[in-house]
Formats: sequence, structure tokens, C-alpha cells
Amino acid sequence: MSALTKREAELMMVRNTRMMKKSKPRKKALIPEIHDPSLESRFWGEGPILRKAQLRVGDPIKVSGHTEFGVIIIERCKEAESTHTVSKRTRKGMEVPEPVIDITNETVQIIPAGAKINILVYQGKLIVRKEVSFDIVEYIKPSFSSDSLRKLRLLSVFSGGGTGSAAMVDTGLYESVIYI
Repeated sequence: MSALTKREAELMMVRNTRMMKKSKPRKKALIPEIHDPSLESRFWGEGPILRKAQLRVGDPIKVSGHTEFGVIIIERCKEAESTHTVSKRTRKGMEVPEPVIDITNETVQIIPAGAKINILVYQGKLIVRKEVSFDIVEYIKPSFSSDSLRKLRLLSVFSGGGTGSAAMVDTGLYESVIYI
């Protein structure tokens, strides 16, 4: 990774999305189909992300993957180091072509198709990684060490559908005795 100045190191935007599935090339009126059951990954970077990163149409970029961290780095580089270039996309009514990146090589296979991803946008650089998630509460059913320990008896008044009672019984600490 290149050395970054403080201004370049500032995170500008985070985008949450999913890795796309690589599909067959389109034919006139046919809908694209997945050609391989292994569902190869495809990274599609659109205009808003690339404009925020100040990547323009025709800019040389280097795509590198770090398997140990599960990260794909896309950054502006010199022409000699480039592996890709920023492409353009034009639509009706657009005065200026929109920048776009479409990568399906082995580097993006680090993150499987359909996985939730975060795209971290820096000046001249995109970092694509699997979404970081964690459980706030770990739920473990208690195990009783002896038969002398009994479950607490539960009286549920105005129980309605009984979902609250059912949740308490599922913890293993309670047994439902009476419900109304």
C-alpha cells in the first residue's frame, strides 16, 4: 500500500452493498443467466462512489487483493503499474459520461458472490471488504448441574398469543404452569 498524507487518509464515504454474481454476456432479448453454480464474484463500482473517490474516466487503477484480510484494494496508480482503467458509461440525457469499474478477475474472488460488503471510499482509493458484523448479546441455554435445581414456575396473565411465555420457556429457566 502506498504512503498516504493526512488529507488522503480521511475516510470520505462508506457504502453498504453486496458482491454481484458474474453472469453470461447479454444477447439481444435474453435475460442473463448464471453460467456456473459456484457463482463467481463481480465488483461493479458506480459513478457516485467513483466521483467521491475522485476517480475519473480513463484513470489507470491497480486492483490488489489481500486474502489474509479478505480485502480488495482499488487505487489510482501510474500507467506502468495499472491492471485496469476506469471505464465510462453513457445514457440518454447525460452530458458527461459516468465513470464505472467492472471487475471479474480472480482478485475479486476473495469475497464470495452475494456476500454483504462495505466499500470504504478515500481520495483515489476504494477498499472493499466483507461487512463487519457481530452479535451484541450471546444467547446460551443454561445447563443445570444437578437434578436438585428446578426450573422457575411461570404464571402468565394476559398472555395473548403466548410468545412472551414461549420465549421464557425456551431459555430453559422457566416452565409454564398457568397462562390466561
